Order: sequence, then C-alpha cells, then structure tokens
Amino acid sequence: MAFKPSARKKQDNDYKEPDMLVIMNLMVCLIPLLLSCAEFVKMGTIEINLPTDSGGGGGGSSASLEKAKKLDLKVLITEAGFTIQSTIRGIEKGPVDNASIPVKPGSYDLNVMGSYKEHYPFDELNAKLVAMKKEIAGQGFTDETNVQITAGNNVPYQVLVKTMDTVKAKYDKNKEVVEVLFTNISLGVTL
Repeated sequence: MAFKPSARKKQDNDYKEPDMLVIMNLMVCLIPLLLSCAEFVKMGTIEINLPTDSGGGGGGSSASLEKAKKLDLKVLITEAGFTIQSTIRGIEKGPVDNASIPVKPGSYDLNVMGSYKEHYPFDELNAKLVAMKKEIAGQGFTDETNVQITAGNNVPYQVLVKTMDTVKAKYDKNKEVVEVLFTNISLGVTL
C-alpha cells in the first residue's frame, strides 16, 4: 500500500513579498498622532546685563559728570523682603530687618509650586516702582530704565525671576503690559 503524497511537498517555495500596505497605513496614522501629543520644549529667556565697571581715575572733566543725572536704582531681595535704594530716595528702610517691603508672616514651602507668591509682596514692590517711575519722569535721568537686582544667598531662584518680571512692567489681570517700568536689568552681588 502506497502512502498518500504529502501536501507539504507540493507547496511552492516561491518568495512572497510581505504586504507593506498595512504597516504604511499604521504609520500614516501613528506619526501625526504622536506629533500632536508631543510637548515641545518651551524656552524662555530673560535678558540681563552685567554691572559695568565703575572704577576709575580720570581724565574726564567734572562738568560732564555733573550733567549726567543718575537714578542708580537698586532692589535688594532678602528673606526679610525687598529693599529699594536710589539716589532720589536713598535706602528705604522698613520695620523688619530694614526691608522697606517686608515679607508676609508665615513660611512657604519650596516644594509647593507658587507658594512663595503669597509670601513675597510682589504687588507692593510693583506699586512702589510705578510711583517711582512717575516721580522720575521727565527729570532727565540717564539711567531711568536701569535697575540692579541683588538677591541674598537664601533667596529661591523663582523669587529672583518673579522679581525681574515685576520690575520690568506693570501688568493687568490678563497679564498684558499696562506700563513699562525698568527694562534694563542687571544683577548685583552680595558680599
């Protein structure tokens, strides 16, 4: 008795190309989906200027120095609050550790995003700077857009950045610029 021939041997060993249409359709759907879900890096920059070298001997005439009126506005940030210094007002001292705008009582947690905003009085700082900007308008200060910000060693970085934003302009509730204040920001050093 003869065995039935195997069906396996009758198959053609021809090479079949894989059906790429299904995979291509999948890619056409997946690539736009992944691109729409991806969050691209948002980068913000803050333009600052380094303090200029004010040393020097001279050769210049004293008449040119008298003509140049300087405001020399400085904002010092400490754990006690903000201190404002200028040539027209001097150093404004306050009740708590000589901070002219003291922090609100209590503490804040650096791990909680934005908790420093309730602690540091940015609105009061902005109001004082708006009043100062109105006071110096038209008096011919050569540096009326300049401000030097100096932060203490224990001041969080976010407080420094928020102070820079506060010093630059007055904003409305929609975060639109109402009035430009001091746009030329330089950083100072505490010793």
